[in-house]
Amino acid sequence: MFLKAIHKLVLAVSVVLFTFICVPGQAAVTIYMYQSGPDVVASYSGTVNLTGLTLSGNSACSATGRVSPSPSLICVGNSNSVDYYTGFTAMPGALGLGGVVEEATSSTGAGIGLASLTGVIGVQAGYVSGSPLSGTSTWNGRTISNLGLTNGTYVWSWTSDNVTLVIIGPPSVTAISPTSGPTAGGTSITITGTNFSGATAVQFGAANATSFTVNSATQITATAPAGSAGTVDITVTTAGGTSSTSAADQFTYDAAPTVTAISPTSGPTAGGTSITITGTNLTGATAISVGGVGCLAFSVTNSTTATCTSPAGTAGTASVLVTTPDGANAANTLFTYVATVAASIPTLSEWALIFLASLMAMLGFVRMRRQ
Repeated sequence: MFLKAIHKLVLAVSVVLFTFICVPGQAAVTIYMYQSGPDVVASYSGTVNLTGLTLSGNSACSATGRVSPSPSLICVGNSNSVDYYTGFTAMPGALGLGGVVEEATSSTGAGIGLASLTGVIGVQAGYVSGSPLSGTSTWNGRTISNLGLTNGTYVWSWTSDNVTLVIIGPPSVTAISPTSGPTAGGTSITITGTNFSGATAVQFGAANATSFTVNSATQITATAPAGSAGTVDITVTTAGGTSSTSAADQFTYDAAPTVTAISPTSGPTAGGTSITITGTNLTGATAISVGGVGCLAFSVTNSTTATCTSPAGTAGTASVLVTTPDGANAANTLFTYVATVAASIPTLSEWALIFLASLMAMLGFVRMRRQ
């Protein structure tokens, strides 16, 4: 008898250990509802512990899925035949400001439904408490907002378990600062909007931001990548989708200046030559240099014309560069420094010869007068 008891105990412990080690645990059901391109998708997986609930019958919610913001109702998966249970201890009153029941376009997997008005949870007919469930429903051509839903977390709970609905609307960009930067990239931009939590991508047109940081649900700091001159939309992507484009998210890549001609094209190495520069995107110039040395003075007339007083330089060609916040023009050889020929000073012997030549000339002149 004693040995049999020991054997039964060991067998029972072995079964428990095998179940604990080899059977993976399942989490409570969480339904995620989010924007996926032009559609809204709701998906879930997990287990439901029905302990503490009372079976109240069998009915249908929807073969494809259904949602109603107020009173709160959500059915996901094929819930055409579900067993209904009552016994909630807490449930949400509304999922948003809308009140229209919206049928989903399609569904996959098992059905689950929750209705606050009647206080019931529905699971597929014949469901065994604690076994895994999963399913999806898709509302084609719909958005979280036009379904009348509000972002948030909503929980139906009872004594032994709960089911959570997480509604994740797409992000939106309402402002950016600054609104422009150089084509080389590197501009730090503050993006303001909504639903930024968990952002997975920030893009400038089709290019990913060099880096970005989610500061809060309403603010992101991003570094602009290199781009071509022109305007692009900045978009933010989260699990709830990608922000729609608008004038509020537009960033302009400003072209660097160009220098196409100068006049005059040469001047003395001593500097001081007034040079007229012709080009493009010269407005806002912060520096103009000749041969790598800053001009003694410069001014910008308009986007295509500027003037510069050349600094002292070395004989030979020199590059005229205009720098703006958007970069600098390409190096060139437009200006030439011309060396000044210094007057030679006669030596003492040369002065003597000059004196003698002058003296002889004077003597000759005097003789001529006497004759």
